[in-house]
Amino acid sequence: MFVQIDGWSVTIRDLTNNRDIEAKIGKLTKSDFRSIKQEKRFEFDWDAFSQQEVYKLGLIDANEILGLICVEDRSDPGFDCLEIIAIETRKDQRGHLKTYDRIAGCLFAFAARLAFKNGHEGMIFLIAKTKTSTIFNSKYGFDYLGNINTLCTRMASSDKNSQQLIRDYL
Repeated sequence: MFVQIDGWSVTIRDLTNNRDIEAKIGKLTKSDFRSIKQEKRFEFDWDAFSQQEVYKLGLIDANEILGLICVEDRSDPGFDCLEIIAIETRKDQRGHLKTYDRIAGCLFAFAARLAFKNGHEGMIFLIAKTKTSTIFNSKYGFDYLGNINTLCTRMASSDKNSQQLIRDYL
């Protein structure tokens, strides 16, 4: 059974004034899917995930989505984990011009919390593009499991790493 968490508070960093601010992670609504498509602030086609578990990270005082994550509960014995199907930070919140920090970290920690709550002992699995896999490894502690091809790498977060993500970001 998939345990849903909605309305989870997290802290992100406002880089314009170097202050921590409260943000919220909640389930993506149908109207959110429409606005994401219209605004074109994300690269992924999030409509493709509309029938799955998709969560947003946004500012509490503004109707502004900063990051998205799609997860799937994998409870079969051979693949007992929470799988991150897609994760994305809004285009203008990447690199040296971003105004908010900790968006991806909070989303990864949220997935870690779900992985514990759903009985997976914190195990998270994802397939990363090769260029992002180094960031997922060095910054968020995901381990390499092997390449699928020249463009994609299998990665996982163990129980200890997932606990660390939760401590650092939730």
